[in-house]
Amino acid sequence: MISGARDYPEGDLTRQQIALIRENIEAVYDRITEVVDMLCQYADAGGQDWQTWNTLLTNGLTRAAMKMMVTCAGAVHPDWPAAADKAIAKAAGQTVKDGVLPETVHRTLATGVLLNVWQAGAHYLIDPDSWQDLLPAVVIGAVRNAPHVNDDHLMQRSRDQERYQ
Repeated sequence: MISGARDYPEGDLTRQQIALIRENIEAVYDRITEVVDMLCQYADAGGQDWQTWNTLLTNGLTRAAMKMMVTCAGAVHPDWPAAADKAIAKAAGQTVKDGVLPETVHRTLATGVLLNVWQAGAHYLIDPDSWQDLLPAVVIGAVRNAPHVNDDHLMQRSRDQERYQ
């Protein structure tokens, strides 16, 4: 499907690789701990505001947890980002679709989404090679048609700036 013949690493990790993995995981762990402390303080203070809870849970804890998943998966599967990029490029085809946003933005976002799907799948013991071949095409199609992506004013600015360069 994506890489066909993935090269699984052989041998042991170097001390430098282990140190880098540990450093990255500890940084994310520190962020998770910080957000959990904020959640506890807010709860202890009697905080009930939905928007604050949403921000702490979604923008804080969920993103930090996703970053932990990405950090761990990246250490174990360093070939996945390049494979996701290749799969999206293949699914997107040779024709550049110049829509609301530049095609490069859509492909970059789609690569990230596909990589996240693979990483979430790995959490449930689904290897990327087990996904259907259609998945990259579904992901690029979803990103190209996602209203929140295409209607975002910051993304629109990137479209406007690209036109004038």
